[in-house]
Amino acid sequence: MPPRKPAGGRKPIASSSAATGPDRPVHANRAASAAARHRQWLPAAAAVLLLAAAAPWLARLAAHTKSTAPAAGTAGAAPPITLHTPVRLHGPVKKHGPLAMLSLLGGGARREDLPFPPAWQRQRLAGHNPRPPPLCTILWNDSYRIIFLKCPKNAGNSVAHYFGARWQGSAAPTALHVLEPPWDPRLVDHLLRKWESYTVIAFVRHPLRRAHSQYAFLVPRMARDPSCYVSWDAFCQDPFLLGDKCAAHPQCCKVFNIADQYFHLMPQASCLITESGQLAVDFVGRVEAFDQDFSALLAHLNAREGLPKAPVRAAKVWNANQLGPCQDDAAAAHCSFPGSSGG
Repeated sequence: MPPRKPAGGRKPIASSSAATGPDRPVHANRAASAAARHRQWLPAAAAVLLLAAAAPWLARLAAHTKSTAPAAGTAGAAPPITLHTPVRLHGPVKKHGPLAMLSLLGGGARREDLPFPPAWQRQRLAGHNPRPPPLCTILWNDSYRIIFLKCPKNAGNSVAHYFGARWQGSAAPTALHVLEPPWDPRLVDHLLRKWESYTVIAFVRHPLRRAHSQYAFLVPRMARDPSCYVSWDAFCQDPFLLGDKCAAHPQCCKVFNIADQYFHLMPQASCLITESGQLAVDFVGRVEAFDQDFSALLAHLNAREGLPKAPVRAAKVWNANQLGPCQDDAAAAHCSFPGSSGG
């Protein structure tokens, strides 16, 4: 099946540094069928989850939910999404299996092909819209039996700083390990075996507020060259354009490499669902109700029997957008886009 194009098509981006290397399938052996399943529309049960969680795909989701969630009095019409639309999915939920990314890694996926391989980038730059690989940062602590799925721009730094980070030298009992490329097969197997018994947590964010945050975080970290600029309206049509700019013009990426740029634009669903589109977590918190939901998370963790208790204290909310170039007056020209918050 040829790669899908958005309605009306998307113009190719002229590249000054085209990706090289032969085309090859993203996943091998049994992972190929898993990737194919991932490309299919998610079942109706996951539609509400994605509506609340996947900012870059709002237009698709609105169309997908017409038949499952019509607005009252309007046959077949999807309800409008505004900044006041609540994120309804939160608190303890039923977990159905491991995260899609972990299943792909455990099933033999080529590790070098997961983080936005050259073939995927070439499709993007040619004007196609291939589905991104289901990437997520996985953190865990064996003593407390917790797994945290850290999604970019969803208060992940706030949660990680509360528990502590082993890779940053924290020796706290609650400190988290991180699974990162090239994804050690032994750690992948360990997490797959522990997924059912550990408490898996994630935070979601209102899709419009997260989109604001993504744009505010990434644009000031790009070169201040007119050829690198992506307008807010263009970003709303296709968030991955910010990654395409760096893939086509490497000089546009002055802070992140191309894969990091794309990764910060990933849909939230990549840190929430299994290969079949069901929930992969036990607890969902909301960025917009962070203090309330983080307190509920600690109560949920500390209600488990036979495990050490997490310290009950407030988590500091880290705002990564206020720690970067937007604080520099010289970058003011790129800081006039809609406001945002959250780390």
